[in-house]
Amino acid sequence: MKFDTINISRLKVVVLIALALSSCTEESSNEYLDNGIKKYDKGLYDKAIELFTKSIELDSLNLEAYNYRGLSKEKKFDIDGAISDYSTIISLDSNYHKALNNRGIAYIEVGLFTKAVEDFNEAIVIKPEQADIYANRSIAKSRSGDFSGALEDLKKAESIDPSEESIFRNRSIIYVNLNDFDAALREINKSINLCPTNAVAYITRGSIKDYMKNYTDAISDYDKAIELNPSIDLAYFNKANTMLNIGNVANAINLYNKAISLNSNDYEYYFKRAYSKFINGNNKGAITDFLYTIKMNPDYIDAYVFIGLAHYNLNNYDSAISYYSKALLLNSNYAECYYNRGNAKFMINDRNGACLDWKKSLNLGFKDANNIISKNCN
Repeated sequence: MKFDTINISRLKVVVLIALALSSCTEESSNEYLDNGIKKYDKGLYDKAIELFTKSIELDSLNLEAYNYRGLSKEKKFDIDGAISDYSTIISLDSNYHKALNNRGIAYIEVGLFTKAVEDFNEAIVIKPEQADIYANRSIAKSRSGDFSGALEDLKKAESIDPSEESIFRNRSIIYVNLNDFDAALREINKSINLCPTNAVAYITRGSIKDYMKNYTDAISDYDKAIELNPSIDLAYFNKANTMLNIGNVANAINLYNKAISLNSNDYEYYFKRAYSKFINGNNKGAITDFLYTIKMNPDYIDAYVFIGLAHYNLNNYDSAISYYSKALLLNSNYAECYYNRGNAKFMINDRNGACLDWKKSLNLGFKDANNIISKNCN
């Protein structure tokens, strides 16, 4: 299950600086900024970025414009661009804790957890009693496997602001990682009690119930999230995963379709829809989605393997071999992939090549290869 763990506080930046500019230029810059914020609040991020850029062109020290442009770029999945804007703010004012906080969040989104922790550390030095920064640092720590440090940060955040629901939600996710589902459920229930209209909390609780194999209640939580926010793609994606778990493949595919219509930038959405099509016998449709997965993430090994399996099912053995080989370039110790490639080679009468792959598979620990070797290899 996926969690939306990044419920991280985004504080609007209000900057008061003395500028040697004419009042006309200053007003024009702020006017673009104000109009950009209005577009941002409406979700019109391209237009917002355009307006923030004009504001910056008129006033290169307008830190709020950089901050909002960074936030807008994140909404457009331009994380590098967002980091650049936050870095510009920090270069202009190293004590600007909100930019450090936001850059830390962006680093989390691209998996740079050490850098994220460093930014949050600096922000905490500047604002030691701001709960959200500790909560954000806990996410970076938990993503890097430092669950003890993450729990300590959440304890500190709770001591500062015990009414902040995200503290309990983030703690519940840590307990999931520690396989303590009862504790996770206890914490997420606290989160929901504090804010019963937060769709993300219901998604998180649904995911916990999925882990506990309580699929009926999980679906109920996902439905509640969708009721609260019909445009939240993660609710449809997680509900689709649950449907797949209970064998309702057709409904799962429909829900993956909805998730992708709301967010076409997550390769896992395409992979899971492709897998659903594959097990439903739609090999051609599966190949299309697996190829899209690879386009978005060229290192997704299992996508290559499943394309190979789908081609095998379609009797396209040469294509199957090609994709198995691509997967093995990414992981030369993938035992089952050697076994599958051996099967495809056998189907084109390459017995020697098949036996070599099967034996390689067996040597790497795939014991199912032993039987086929004894039947077909000298």
